[in-house]
Amino acid sequence: MPAVSPPNPASEPQSGDDDAFIPAHKPRARIITRKEGIDTPTPAQTTAWLSGKLKGPTIRKHLSSVNATWGGSPTDDTFTALTPINYFLHITRKSYNLPQLFLDTVSSASEHPDVCVHIDHLYNLLSGYPMEIWPRFLYVLDIASNGTGDTATLRKLMGKPGFPSLFNAHQTTLLTTAFNAAATYAKEGVYRMCKRIPNMYDGINRPQEYHAAKAAFIDQHTPTFMAAINTHYKDKWTVSLSQAAKILITMYHTACNHKEPDSSIAHWLALHVPTIHCDHHAPPLIPLL
Repeated sequence: MPAVSPPNPASEPQSGDDDAFIPAHKPRARIITRKEGIDTPTPAQTTAWLSGKLKGPTIRKHLSSVNATWGGSPTDDTFTALTPINYFLHITRKSYNLPQLFLDTVSSASEHPDVCVHIDHLYNLLSGYPMEIWPRFLYVLDIASNGTGDTATLRKLMGKPGFPSLFNAHQTTLLTTAFNAAATYAKEGVYRMCKRIPNMYDGINRPQEYHAAKAAFIDQHTPTFMAAINTHYKDKWTVSLSQAAKILITMYHTACNHKEPDSSIAHWLALHVPTIHCDHHAPPLIPLL
Protein backbone atom coordinates (compact mmCIF):
# COMPACT_ATOMS: atom_id res chain seq x y z
CA MET A 1 0.00 0.00 0.00
CA PRO A 2 1.70 3.29 -1.09
CA ALA A 3 2.18 5.86 1.64
CA VAL A 4 0.56 9.25 1.27
CA SER A 5 2.56 11.91 3.07
CA PRO A 6 3.30 15.63 2.71
CA PRO A 7 5.84 16.12 -0.09
CA ASN A 8 9.32 17.50 0.45
CA PRO A 9 10.36 20.40 -1.78
CA ALA A 10 12.59 19.12 -4.55
CA SER A 11 14.04 20.21 -7.84
CA GLU A 12 12.09 19.26 -10.92
CA PRO A 13 13.44 16.16 -12.66
CA GLN A 14 13.94 16.13 -16.39
CA SER A 15 11.17 14.19 -18.07
CA GLY A 16 9.27 14.23 -21.31
CA ASP A 17 6.05 13.23 -19.57
CA ASP A 18 4.05 16.35 -18.67
CA ASP A 19 2.37 14.50 -15.82
CA ALA A 20 5.49 12.73 -14.59
CA PHE A 21 6.15 15.53 -12.13
CA ILE A 22 3.84 17.95 -10.41
CA PRO A 23 5.53 20.75 -8.38
CA ALA A 24 5.85 20.32 -4.65
CA HIS A 25 3.28 23.02 -3.91
CA LYS A 26 0.57 20.51 -4.92
CA PRO A 27 -0.32 17.88 -2.30
CA ARG A 28 0.75 14.31 -2.97
CA ALA A 29 -2.87 13.12 -2.83
CA ARG A 30 -3.69 15.44 -5.71
CA ILE A 31 -0.74 14.07 -7.64
CA ILE A 32 -2.23 10.59 -7.29
CA THR A 33 -5.58 11.67 -8.69
CA ARG A 34 -3.93 13.65 -11.47
CA LYS A 35 -2.12 10.51 -12.59
CA GLU A 36 -5.46 8.69 -12.61
CA GLY A 37 -6.90 11.15 -15.08
CA ILE A 38 -8.60 13.74 -12.88
CA ASP A 39 -7.24 17.16 -13.87
CA THR A 40 -6.57 19.53 -10.94
CA PRO A 41 -8.90 17.71 -8.54
CA THR A 42 -10.57 19.48 -5.69
CA PRO A 43 -10.28 18.17 -2.10
CA ALA A 44 -13.79 16.70 -2.51
CA GLN A 45 -12.74 14.83 -5.68
CA THR A 46 -9.59 13.62 -3.95
CA THR A 47 -11.58 12.30 -1.01
CA ALA A 48 -14.16 10.61 -3.24
CA TRP A 49 -11.48 8.93 -5.35
CA LEU A 50 -9.47 7.68 -2.38
CA SER A 51 -12.58 6.52 -0.57
CA GLY A 52 -13.36 4.30 -3.55
CA LYS A 53 -9.83 2.89 -3.87
CA LEU A 54 -8.70 2.49 -0.26
CA LYS A 55 -10.70 0.40 2.20
CA GLY A 56 -10.38 -1.02 5.69
CA PRO A 57 -9.55 0.28 9.16
CA THR A 58 -5.78 0.26 8.52
CA ILE A 59 -5.96 2.68 5.61
CA ARG A 60 -8.48 4.89 7.43
CA LYS A 61 -6.05 5.13 10.33
CA HIS A 62 -3.31 6.06 7.87
CA LEU A 63 -5.48 8.74 6.24
CA SER A 64 -6.32 10.19 9.65
CA SER A 65 -2.61 10.35 10.49
CA VAL A 66 -1.80 12.14 7.23
CA ASN A 67 -4.65 14.57 7.75
CA ALA A 68 -3.43 15.36 11.28
CA THR A 69 0.11 15.93 9.98
CA TRP A 70 -1.23 18.58 7.61
CA GLY A 71 -3.05 20.42 10.38
CA GLY A 72 -6.39 18.59 10.52
CA SER A 73 -8.07 16.60 13.26
CA PRO A 74 -6.74 13.11 14.16
CA THR A 75 -10.32 11.83 13.95
CA ASP A 76 -10.76 13.08 10.37
CA ASP A 77 -9.83 10.96 7.34
CA THR A 78 -11.45 13.07 4.59
CA PHE A 79 -8.32 14.98 3.54
CA THR A 80 -10.12 18.29 4.09
CA ALA A 81 -6.93 19.66 5.70
CA LEU A 82 -4.93 19.20 2.48
CA THR A 83 -5.34 22.79 1.35
CA PRO A 84 -2.72 25.24 0.07
CA ILE A 85 -2.67 27.22 3.31
CA ASN A 86 -2.09 24.11 5.40
CA TYR A 87 0.63 23.00 3.01
CA PHE A 88 2.31 26.38 3.47
CA LEU A 89 2.04 26.17 7.25
CA HIS A 90 3.38 22.62 7.24
CA ILE A 91 6.41 23.51 5.09
CA THR A 92 7.24 26.73 6.93
CA ARG A 93 7.11 24.99 10.29
CA LYS A 94 9.74 22.57 9.06
CA SER A 95 11.87 24.87 6.91
CA TYR A 96 11.89 28.22 8.72
CA ASN A 97 12.52 29.67 12.09
CA LEU A 98 11.73 33.29 12.84
CA PRO A 99 15.31 34.65 12.57
CA GLN A 100 15.71 32.86 9.23
CA LEU A 101 12.48 34.39 7.98
CA PHE A 102 13.75 37.81 9.08
CA LEU A 103 17.05 37.30 7.23
CA ASP A 104 15.25 36.25 4.07
CA THR A 105 13.07 39.34 4.27
CA VAL A 106 16.06 41.63 4.81
CA SER A 107 18.17 40.13 2.02
CA SER A 108 15.37 40.31 -0.55
CA ALA A 109 15.02 44.09 -0.29
CA SER A 110 17.66 44.88 -2.93
CA GLU A 111 20.58 43.49 -4.86
CA HIS A 112 22.73 45.96 -2.91
CA PRO A 113 23.74 44.68 0.56
CA ASP A 114 24.01 48.27 1.80
CA VAL A 115 20.33 48.85 1.08
CA CYS A 116 19.30 45.60 2.75
CA VAL A 117 20.85 46.53 6.11
CA HIS A 118 20.46 50.29 5.89
CA ILE A 119 19.20 51.74 9.15
CA ASP A 120 15.98 53.08 7.58
CA HIS A 121 15.03 49.71 6.10
CA LEU A 122 16.23 47.82 9.16
CA TYR A 123 14.11 49.83 11.58
CA ASN A 124 11.02 49.47 9.40
CA LEU A 125 11.40 45.69 9.46
CA LEU A 126 12.18 45.45 13.17
CA SER A 127 9.15 47.53 14.07
CA GLY A 128 6.92 44.76 12.78
CA TYR A 129 8.13 42.34 15.46
CA PRO A 130 8.02 42.32 19.28
CA MET A 131 10.89 44.31 20.74
CA GLU A 132 12.00 41.35 22.86
CA ILE A 133 13.27 39.57 19.76
CA TRP A 134 15.08 42.55 18.20
CA PRO A 135 18.46 41.69 19.79
CA ARG A 136 18.29 38.15 18.38
CA PHE A 137 17.54 39.50 14.90
CA LEU A 138 20.46 41.94 15.09
CA TYR A 139 22.75 39.13 16.22
CA VAL A 140 21.92 36.82 13.29
CA LEU A 141 22.04 39.72 10.82
CA ASP A 142 25.51 40.67 12.04
CA ILE A 143 26.69 37.08 11.48
CA ALA A 144 25.04 37.01 8.04
CA SER A 145 27.03 40.17 7.25
CA ASN A 146 30.31 38.37 8.10
CA GLY A 147 30.43 39.73 11.61
CA THR A 148 31.15 37.92 14.86
CA GLY A 149 27.71 38.44 16.36
CA ASP A 150 28.49 41.46 18.57
CA THR A 151 26.79 43.83 16.02
CA ALA A 152 30.05 45.75 15.35
CA THR A 153 29.98 44.90 11.63
CA LEU A 154 26.29 45.69 11.28
CA ARG A 155 26.73 49.07 12.96
CA LYS A 156 29.35 50.03 10.35
CA LEU A 157 27.31 48.76 7.40
CA MET A 158 23.91 50.22 8.16
CA GLY A 159 24.95 53.82 7.57
CA LYS A 160 23.05 56.87 8.73
CA PRO A 161 19.36 57.76 8.42
CA GLY A 162 18.34 59.31 5.15
CA PHE A 163 16.22 61.78 7.16
CA PRO A 164 17.55 61.92 10.73
CA SER A 165 14.60 64.03 11.85
CA LEU A 166 12.31 61.01 11.29
CA PHE A 167 14.05 59.19 14.14
CA ASN A 168 12.63 60.78 17.25
CA ALA A 169 13.97 60.14 20.75
CA HIS A 170 11.61 57.21 21.33
CA GLN A 171 12.61 55.34 18.16
CA THR A 172 16.29 56.03 18.72
CA THR A 173 16.05 54.71 22.29
CA LEU A 174 14.34 51.49 21.14
CA LEU A 175 16.98 50.82 18.48
CA THR A 176 19.90 51.72 20.73
CA THR A 177 18.58 49.48 23.50
CA ALA A 178 18.25 46.54 21.11
CA PHE A 179 21.80 46.98 19.78
CA ASN A 180 23.24 47.32 23.28
CA ALA A 181 21.37 44.22 24.44
CA ALA A 182 22.64 42.17 21.48
CA ALA A 183 26.23 43.28 22.15
CA THR A 184 25.88 42.48 25.85
CA TYR A 185 24.40 39.04 25.19
CA ALA A 186 27.25 38.24 22.81
CA LYS A 187 29.87 39.48 25.29
CA GLU A 188 28.39 37.50 28.19
CA GLY A 189 28.07 34.30 26.19
CA VAL A 190 24.31 34.24 25.84
CA TYR A 191 24.84 34.43 22.08
CA ARG A 192 27.59 32.30 20.60
CA MET A 193 30.29 34.34 18.90
CA CYS A 194 31.40 33.36 15.39
CA LYS A 195 34.66 33.86 13.54
CA ARG A 196 34.73 36.17 10.57
CA ILE A 197 35.26 34.47 7.22
CA PRO A 198 38.67 35.56 5.88
CA ASN A 199 38.92 37.23 2.48
CA MET A 200 35.16 37.78 2.45
CA TYR A 201 33.35 41.04 1.75
CA ASP A 202 31.37 42.43 4.66
CA GLY A 203 27.65 42.48 4.09
CA ILE A 204 24.97 40.02 3.05
CA ASN A 205 26.42 37.53 0.60
CA ARG A 206 26.29 38.47 -3.07
CA PRO A 207 27.88 36.79 -6.14
CA GLN A 208 31.41 37.65 -7.18
CA GLU A 209 30.02 39.31 -10.31
CA TYR A 210 28.32 41.92 -8.15
CA HIS A 211 31.53 42.80 -6.33
CA ALA A 212 33.51 42.87 -9.59
CA ALA A 213 31.04 45.34 -11.11
CA LYS A 214 31.16 47.44 -7.95
CA ALA A 215 34.97 47.53 -7.94
CA ALA A 216 35.05 48.56 -11.61
CA PHE A 217 32.53 51.34 -10.95
CA ILE A 218 34.52 52.68 -7.98
CA ASP A 219 37.79 52.62 -9.92
CA GLN A 220 36.19 54.47 -12.85
CA HIS A 221 34.41 57.24 -10.96
CA THR A 222 36.54 57.91 -7.88
CA PRO A 223 38.82 60.50 -9.57
CA THR A 224 35.79 62.46 -10.83
CA PHE A 225 34.13 62.16 -7.44
CA MET A 226 37.25 63.43 -5.64
CA ALA A 227 37.57 66.36 -8.04
CA ALA A 228 33.91 67.31 -7.59
CA ILE A 229 34.25 67.34 -3.78
CA ASN A 230 37.48 69.34 -3.75
CA THR A 231 36.12 71.83 -6.28
CA HIS A 232 32.83 72.36 -4.47
CA TYR A 233 34.22 72.72 -0.96
CA LYS A 234 37.59 74.25 -1.90
CA ASP A 235 39.45 75.17 1.30
CA LYS A 236 36.64 74.02 3.61
CA TRP A 237 37.15 70.32 2.96
CA THR A 238 39.42 68.29 0.72
CA VAL A 239 39.72 64.55 0.30
CA SER A 240 42.39 62.27 -1.08
CA LEU A 241 41.76 59.61 -3.71
CA SER A 242 41.54 56.86 -1.09
CA GLN A 243 39.17 58.91 1.08
CA ALA A 244 36.95 59.63 -1.90
CA ALA A 245 36.89 55.94 -2.77
CA LYS A 246 35.77 54.98 0.74
CA ILE A 247 32.95 57.52 0.63
CA LEU A 248 31.86 56.46 -2.85
CA ILE A 249 31.77 52.81 -1.76
CA THR A 250 29.16 53.68 0.87
CA MET A 251 27.09 55.46 -1.80
CA TYR A 252 27.50 52.92 -4.58
CA HIS A 253 23.91 51.69 -4.39
CA THR A 254 22.55 55.12 -5.31
CA ALA A 255 25.34 56.26 -7.64
CA CYS A 256 25.24 53.20 -9.91
CA ASN A 257 21.47 53.50 -10.26
CA HIS A 258 21.89 57.00 -11.65
CA LYS A 259 24.59 56.22 -14.19
CA GLU A 260 23.87 58.00 -17.46
CA PRO A 261 23.97 56.46 -20.96
CA ASP A 262 27.53 57.69 -21.47
CA SER A 263 28.52 55.98 -18.15
CA SER A 264 29.05 59.31 -16.38
CA ILE A 265 27.44 60.28 -13.08
CA ALA A 266 27.43 64.06 -13.64
CA HIS A 267 23.82 64.61 -12.60
CA TRP A 268 24.22 62.44 -9.52
CA LEU A 269 27.31 64.42 -8.49
CA ALA A 270 25.43 67.71 -8.92
CA LEU A 271 22.67 66.45 -6.62
CA HIS A 272 24.72 64.78 -3.90
CA VAL A 273 28.08 66.55 -3.61
CA PRO A 274 26.55 69.65 -1.91
CA THR A 275 25.26 67.50 0.98
CA ILE A 276 28.13 65.03 1.28
CA HIS A 277 30.11 67.07 3.82
CA CYS A 278 27.18 67.26 6.24
CA ASP A 279 26.20 63.62 5.75
CA HIS A 280 29.74 62.29 5.99
CA HIS A 281 30.56 64.12 9.23
CA ALA A 282 27.24 63.48 10.96
CA PRO A 283 27.60 61.09 13.91
CA PRO A 284 26.06 57.63 13.47
CA LEU A 285 22.67 57.15 15.11
CA ILE A 286 23.92 53.97 16.82
CA PRO A 287 27.47 54.38 18.17
CA LEU A 288 30.12 52.15 16.62
CA LEU A 289 31.89 49.55 18.74
